[in-house]
Amino acid sequence: MKVYSQSTLCLFRSALHQCLTAMLLPVLYLALCVFPGSVPAHAAPPDGKSLSSDIASDAAKAVSEAEGYESRFIFSEAIRLRLSADSLYSRSPDRKPYADNRFRLAKLYCRVGEYDMAYRYIVDVSRMYEEMSDYRAYLECKNILGAVSYAVRDYDRANEYFKEMAEGAEEIRDTLLNVYALTNMAVYTNSIGDSLRTNELISRSISLCKSLKDTSMLCQMYINLSASYINAADWSRAIECLALAEPLLGTISQEGQYHHYLGVLCFLTDRPSSEAVAHLDTALTCYGQGEFFTEEQSCLAMLQEIYASEGEYGKAYDALHRYYANHMQSGERDAVRKLFLAQNEILDRARDEELTVQKHRQTMVFVLSVSCLVFIAFAVFFLLKRKAYGIRMQEVELANRALVNEKKAQELAAKNEIAKLKELQRFNTDRLIEEMTDSLDRLGSATKDLQMRSELASICSQFRKIKDEDEWREVMQFVPDQDTDFYNRLIAAFPNLTINERRLCVFLNKNMTSKEISEITRQSLHSINIARGRLRSKLGITGDNMSIQEFLSKFN
Repeated sequence: MKVYSQSTLCLFRSALHQCLTAMLLPVLYLALCVFPGSVPAHAAPPDGKSLSSDIASDAAKAVSEAEGYESRFIFSEAIRLRLSADSLYSRSPDRKPYADNRFRLAKLYCRVGEYDMAYRYIVDVSRMYEEMSDYRAYLECKNILGAVSYAVRDYDRANEYFKEMAEGAEEIRDTLLNVYALTNMAVYTNSIGDSLRTNELISRSISLCKSLKDTSMLCQMYINLSASYINAADWSRAIECLALAEPLLGTISQEGQYHHYLGVLCFLTDRPSSEAVAHLDTALTCYGQGEFFTEEQSCLAMLQEIYASEGEYGKAYDALHRYYANHMQSGERDAVRKLFLAQNEILDRARDEELTVQKHRQTMVFVLSVSCLVFIAFAVFFLLKRKAYGIRMQEVELANRALVNEKKAQELAAKNEIAKLKELQRFNTDRLIEEMTDSLDRLGSATKDLQMRSELASICSQFRKIKDEDEWREVMQFVPDQDTDFYNRLIAAFPNLTINERRLCVFLNKNMTSKEISEITRQSLHSINIARGRLRSKLGITGDNMSIQEFLSKFN
């Protein structure tokens, strides 16, 4: 076993942290390049109603080209094209493609180490997905936030994000998200030195990958597990995991990681340094095909240490020079400071927005309160006016009713007076006719002249006929014409009524008493009461709750 100096061990720990950070980021990016269906899919640009056809075509072209660069791990060009698409999608009312493109931008910024930009985008996108109720995409935003926190060594916050994602994945029963969650938890437990828990989590991830029959993800899990074993100084198991990953290698990222970790293992064991150099050079060749600045720095740091330990200081200096050149190019020197500034900026903006919302809310409350008071005052005024108007209308209606009742009383009094005068006149006339008829009858009985007796009898007959006709006319004035509404309705409802019963209905509908009817018809009061009883039975009136007059009023 090789023995290393304290400086060598410190450099190795720093390089190992870079390896572990690099282990997490490819897992995040794996879904971008290998599993396009596992992240929010790119939506088609809106139609001509929201964007012109030229703009929609440009957006689709930019996204398509960006996906091509992403598949080749050329992240800077992919970012440039997605920024162009972001500008186009911002003009669309459809927020889904806009959010999806920004989600991809956050992943790309995270991948190239610009954690402040990744944080800005993912915080904004997570709010958009929350508003759209896209819970799965919202959980993946938590995954990126955890990766950003882990990359700047804020492990506690990273663990909080990873736990939230794991709980959400369990809740919606999403196997792929479960794999991500378990892998993230493994990265966290590995960072705090809990190797047993790390291996357990990655093993569960591998089992889930096998159930999904996803060889590329399975390969990544084996590589991740080997990194965990390296951190636990279990070299044999690390080599076994890399051997399982070798036949499944599919991307330059996985090939680079494979040779990278194999070079680390050669460096840590008794194998010749040339093998470690060969694997690290191969890893650098793979990483060089894309933009893997963090991984390249880890390999160069390891090469510098190997060359220095072998006394090849020229090569060691060349590796160190490439290391710092790569470090300058990666732009990670101020990653923590930039992220801190970005977080503060977002917090300040959130506070400003909250204050603005509170002001708007207070203004709205004031406006609504004033509006409610005005409305209540208007409603009270309207109700009072309506009540006063109703009282006036009731007074007018009562006055009209009083006038109508008074008029009816006057008309009834006049009718009664006229009826009494007619009754008196008819009584005098009838008495005179009866006296004249009796006198003529007596005269006819006393005379012996048959011709005279016959003429006197004829005169008496004519007087009696005139008397009957007068009585009939008196009765007929109370019988309505055939086309009146009351008479027609009554006959339609009760066609079997006799003429006398119809006349009695007319009298009763005029609210005449039995005595008044008796005087008009020359019938006894007893006969009229009997006729009324028969009429109630014929009209179907039972009980004492309704009078004949009330029943007949329905036909008026």
